[in-house]
Amino acid sequence: MTAAKLRRLSFGDEAVETLIRHANELPNLQLLEGAINNEKRAAMPADWLAKHLPDRAAQLHYRTKHELGDLPVDLRRFEAFNSARRERLRAKLVALLCAASTLVVRSAKVPADIELPATLQEVALNDIQ
Repeated sequence: MTAAKLRRLSFGDEAVETLIRHANELPNLQLLEGAINNEKRAAMPADWLAKHLPDRAAQLHYRTKHELGDLPVDLRRFEAFNSARRERLRAKLVALLCAASTLVVRSAKVPADIELPATLQEVALNDIQ
């Protein structure tokens, strides 16, 4: 959505800047192909999902699979959605990276002079000793 359209919807300059910035950040991005991507960009997430997947169980599965949580029905709720999804994605990435690092730590003895992040130190000490 353009800045002009956002201003016509009564968003102030600061809100316009924030919404435009958030539109291109990770929590708002999905890898969709051509026509589906353009269709999604033209609608609010809740509206697009309801049209794309009319079945409520399928919608829940899609939202869960993609860490979407509650989808905003209008732009006034977009910033809260963006923040919540950012946190869910961050937590998932941390969990995945820690799990991968744990596998490395478990499969190799860690030399004493190598400093691990705190979350991995506990795993390393518990699993190696």
